[in-house]
Amino acid sequence: MDTRNEKFEKRKVVAALPYLVMPLMTPIYNILDSKIFVEVFGCGCVPVAQSNMLNIDFNANDLRRTVYSIVACLMLAWGIHISKAFKDRTAKVIYCVTIFVFNIVLTNYICRMFMWG
Repeated sequence: MDTRNEKFEKRKVVAALPYLVMPLMTPIYNILDSKIFVEVFGCGCVPVAQSNMLNIDFNANDLRRTVYSIVACLMLAWGIHISKAFKDRTAKVIYCVTIFVFNIVLTNYICRMFMWG
């Protein structure tokens, strides 16, 4: 049986997850990017010399932007779901806004930092 303290600790961990998913997935994504995605989609380094297995104008940089934007939106949706347990309306709004801003800023930073080019 969970005590009241253990339930509270679990809630804090769940509330922190929308802030932690993106930083934790970045090393895994970087490995997949360098080993698989660049081979399939091309690096996007020099658009004139761009070639990839699929012969499309979509490269690994575009994939990174798309994936991280989707993850940021999913984290916001998850945060909205988690915030339903909050009793204070102001706390709900602040929690959701901070998740959104944090993940969008982090997406922008990661995309600039790890782009091929």
